[in-house]
Parts: sequence; C-alpha cells; structure tokens
Amino acid sequence: MVKTGRNEPCPCGSKKKYKNCCLNKKPRETSILFEMIEPTKLTSIKIEEGQIKLLDSNGEVIAKNIYQQNTYKRIGKDNKVLNQIKLNVSKYSNEIDALLQYDIIYAVDTNTKNFNGENLSITSRQCCEFNSNKTTITFYPFGLACIKNIPNMNQEKFGIKLLISNILCDKNYNKNLKIGIIIDHDLGNLMKYNNRELPIYNDWYLPDNFTLIYASSDTGKEYLTNILISACDKEANNFFEEVKKGNIQICDFNDI
Repeated sequence: MVKTGRNEPCPCGSKKKYKNCCLNKKPRETSILFEMIEPTKLTSIKIEEGQIKLLDSNGEVIAKNIYQQNTYKRIGKDNKVLNQIKLNVSKYSNEIDALLQYDIIYAVDTNTKNFNGENLSITSRQCCEFNSNKTTITFYPFGLACIKNIPNMNQEKFGIKLLISNILCDKNYNKNLKIGIIIDHDLGNLMKYNNRELPIYNDWYLPDNFTLIYASSDTGKEYLTNILISACDKEANNFFEEVKKGNIQICDFNDI
C-alpha cells in the first residue's frame, strides 16, 4: 500500500487534504447482518463476485432480510454504528450502490429544546433524488415543522410519522415508488419497524413501500446518509438559534 501524504488529496474522495479529512479518523469496518426466518446453524459462507451465499447442512439458506452497516470500534463500549441500510439482494456493495435501490430518499430529525419553560420540537427534513440514469444525486431541504409537545408524546417518532404522512398526501406521490427514510433514532428496533412488527407511532405502521435507514448525525460525514441526517440536525439547530435571538416568534397553535 502507498502511504498518503498529509497534504495530498484524501483517498475517500472528499477533495480535502488528507490531514483535514480522514487522517485521524478511527478505522471504519463494514459488516453484513443477516436476519433469519428461524434459528439456523450455518456450516459456511461463500462470497463469489460480491454475491453472498449462506449454507447449512442441507444446502443454501435464504435470509429473511439483509442489512449492511458501517461501524468503528470504541474502547470499553460497543462499536459505534455510523449507518445501517437494508439491502434488496444478498450482495455486498458500497453505500451509494445500496442507496440506488430507492427511487427517492428523505432524511428526518427532530430536535427539542426548552424556551421559557416550555419544550419546543422542530422536525427538519432533507430530500435526496437521483436522476433518471442514477448517475447524479441532488439533495435539498424539504422544510421544517413545529411540533407542540403533548404529554407522553415521542417527538422523534411523531416527526417520522409526520414526514411520511406529508409524502403520502402529496399530489405527486406514487405508491409504486420505493422510498427510503433516513433516521437517527431507535437503531435497536429498526428491523422491527421495517418488518411491520412494531408501529412507528402509537398504532401507526410503516407503509409498504417505505424503508427506514439508520445514520448517525454526529459522525461519519464521509457517508451520504450521515451527511443528510447531519444537515437535518444543523437546520433544526439554526432555527432554534433564530428563535433565541428573537428573529422568529413562536405563536400558540393547535395540537396536531
């Protein structure tokens, strides 16, 4: 391997100098998670031209779902999960290839802060679209939403439901589109939400053509998923700063 110089372009493709990008980052690890239909004792795993095959004593085993995730190790803690994306085939791929299975991708993040003794939640959304040949990616803000805090409300989950409800109500919505929703919330239940085993909010389940994708908003900015969720977090915090400065007035509004 050729060692990259501190002032040379970073190998990750960010166009930044190596010293200002990945030089001091913890090594990233990519792993594949297989969700099986029932407990299975595997005898071997084969990888041929990127295609992954699981085998037991009777032959090939088909997984119920397959997820790809990127992590880094932490001392005395579990590995930090940077992102986790459901794959539609049992094939290892990079992050962008994994995202190309979707027709359109949204990111949503809800931040809550206290103003004058009352909590205010802001849900920020980003939209990511591919051109017809899926060679160009465009992403842009998809708007902000204020959520009035109701007792026992989970603002993060309500923000996810609110985004999806807005998409479903759009006149240009097409139920045949495959839509990915990037979130920075409840990674432990991500598979259950995607399997429709657990409701997103109260008794409201994820629609059939939607899939949740996890990405951390505080690290992993070399990945598109993390860039998008981080942009949501930043936009919400900028809104709070404007409220704090008095540039934006929050009026009373009816419960949603």
